[in-house]
Amino acid sequence: MKQYLVFIFSIVLFLGVPFSTFASYPEDTEVSINFPTTMEPFNSSNVSFSFTGGQVFASNAPESIFSDGAKREDGSVVRGQVNRTLYTDTLTGAFRFWSSHANRSSSTLRFWIVIKNTSAQTVKIYRNKFGYGNAAAKDIGPAAKSAANSFMSASSNPTLIATLSAGDTYKYQYSSDIASHKAMVYFAEFNAINSDGSSASVKVSDVNTTSSISDPIPYTTAYMSTIATTNETSTKSDDYRGLLAHWGRDGTINLNINNTTTKYIKLADNPGYTNEQEQLYTRWDKDGNSINQTPVVWRGKVRNAYWLTDYNITINLTSSTAVSTLFGSAGSAPGHLVYQIDGISKTPKPNNKDHFSKNTARSVSNSKSFILRTMIPASATLPYALYFKAD
Repeated sequence: MKQYLVFIFSIVLFLGVPFSTFASYPEDTEVSINFPTTMEPFNSSNVSFSFTGGQVFASNAPESIFSDGAKREDGSVVRGQVNRTLYTDTLTGAFRFWSSHANRSSSTLRFWIVIKNTSAQTVKIYRNKFGYGNAAAKDIGPAAKSAANSFMSASSNPTLIATLSAGDTYKYQYSSDIASHKAMVYFAEFNAINSDGSSASVKVSDVNTTSSISDPIPYTTAYMSTIATTNETSTKSDDYRGLLAHWGRDGTINLNINNTTTKYIKLADNPGYTNEQEQLYTRWDKDGNSINQTPVVWRGKVRNAYWLTDYNITINLTSSTAVSTLFGSAGSAPGHLVYQIDGISKTPKPNNKDHFSKNTARSVSNSKSFILRTMIPASATLPYALYFKAD
């Protein structure tokens, strides 16, 4: 047996392949998390984030849009979700807008962004890039993945879409017509600029109408003090709608690892690492009534920045052996990956190789130093996890 091992080792040396690399996982390998792991604490000085980018307009409640008369789980009757503004707020300068909704009404629906110049100056509106997807309402995952993938792979290409004089309004149908029991996700970056070149403040609305309606603007003004109701009840939340202050995070992970226990961090978790999460704020309650801007909380659970946060994470691993970085499940749920390594897009992949199962993760890099850019698609079950495994 000893002679056999010596023979194998000689072959390895002859080929010039480090013996330790045999334990590394090739890229795209789905790995079961069945080895010892230790989570890097949220207060660790080895993991930190800083806020980047502009505001985020998030519209995901009502997540499912019902016709009047439909009943929620608690028996309450749905009113005022079709032909209504889903969320509206004021944004300044460069901002991102994302909308994720399922049509469970009896009508075909259209989704619109409406932007109004509320200032005395002329305002130019640019769209820098966007992503979009649609799917069956029972499984919105493919739409969310498509929107995130197409957005992440797009280069910024500022395109003038509207020049608004004082009081003018711009409308744009951003979805295809969405039939009953279908869903869509839209994600875009805009920039509002005053005539003097400074950042402009504009009123932005996410509106749905039936497919027979070609002008959504009346539905942003007909109900000045209310917007659509959500489907929140005393026992069930309805995702979220509101503003986040920043769309991105620049992160740093510096870890010493060995082959005794794999270290991991949770991504998109509450409370998260330093500067990873921030509070979502809204100006509307669950019944669609206007309120002072307030944090979104349901039964004591704080709503933070989760989906579609633009992570750029510099990872530096110190190890005496080869390493693998795995990205995927924190143990509780399956999901999909949308990511780049050192600026090179790695998704979408054929044969569903961007998917991970419950309690598994995919090998995304065997380098000890690299930059991971990722966005977690809307509707994903959180948190995700990054595992750092040494041979």
